Amino acid sequence: RLERPRLVRRLAMRRASRRLCASLGCASWRATSGTSMSELPATFGGSRFIRRTAEHRDEIGPGRIWSACGSNSEYAVLQKVLLAEPSGRERFRGTPDELLYLEFPEPAKLRAQFQALSETLRTAGVEVVTLEADLERWPNLLFLRDLFVMTPRGAVLARPAAMQRAGEEAIVAARLAQARVPLLGMMVDTACAEGADVLWLRADRALVGVGQRTNGEGLEQLRRMFSAWGVALEHVPVPAGAQHLLGVFNRVDADLAVLDDERAEPRLRALL
Repeated sequence: RLERPRLVRRLAMRRASRRLCASLGCASWRATSGTSMSELPATFGGSRFIRRTAEHRDEIGPGRIWSACGSNSEYAVLQKVLLAEPSGRERFRGTPDELLYLEFPEPAKLRAQFQALSETLRTAGVEVVTLEADLERWPNLLFLRDLFVMTPRGAVLARPAAMQRAGEEAIVAARLAQARVPLLGMMVDTACAEGADVLWLRADRALVGVGQRTNGEGLEQLRRMFSAWGVALEHVPVPAGAQHLLGVFNRVDADLAVLDDERAEPRLRALL
């Protein structure tokens, strides 16, 4: 038997729960002891509940849940790309150094080069997806390679190290989601990582540059994610005077790479 105060509290909680459920549009259903699974509503696991059995990777492609996307190569034939589209009317506010530039580009020339690059890629059969870049508010949004890492399963969001770029990852996340590209994860806590520091060597191995833009915590978070997909990450230091690993090393074919001979660290050479 329940004491009256406890019974009153329990009844009050039950009524409050029902009111909350009603306000949220919750469904409720109580089965009797003789109810079979075939009689259960599908929402509670009845026979009409259709179990999802496909793997995530099988849901990527034309006519599927996610659009065709993914990469684990720096030199494979390009099929689809995301480009930042400048307006050609930008007014940069501040000095180049304050905004992480060596010098500001000419807006009209920037627009013309974007159009020429887009047309060249489309002529070559590449699908070009664009992100309208508000460079007055986000002057570094041109550099989309820094903001995510593509894998065969989708994109891992970066977290830029410079405060001038904080928030760009949210903009690119929204555009990727709009383009139906799976978002697999992101950097959290004090981790910073940028996509131009992550370069594929082969399908099961990639390099991560650790330095000014990608820190140790970023490396560890990337390593945990990639290891779950069977990909080993090797890390190398990014030398002083380089923004990213991409500025020191570029893989251009299965057996060919371009290397900055003066700045390449011994560990990088040993891994190639």
